[in-house]
Amino acid sequence: MKFDINMKFDQRAIEREINREVNSAMQGIARALNRRFSEIARTAEGRDLESVKSDVSRAFRSEGADVSDPELTEYAQHLIEGTSISFTPGRLHA
Repeated sequence: MKFDINMKFDQRAIEREINREVNSAMQGIARALNRRFSEIARTAEGRDLESVKSDVSRAFRSEGADVSDPELTEYAQHLIEGTSISFTPGRLHA
């Protein structure tokens, strides 16, 4: 037996739902990175650059991000200098 099924989807509704899920995930990642960077910042001052870079790298990797060595150096240097770092996600719109 063969059945032909004709289905129609509301493309805009699907896009809105995908965007809602992506935005939620990005907010979660930003919150997690903010927590990790706050933890790193509490101990970064006075530590050597490579040690802090290692912590920063682990923080990004734990959230699935791949960050270049120059970026890691910049983040680590800012943390060592006492600069506060905060991540705010952008938003997707349908």
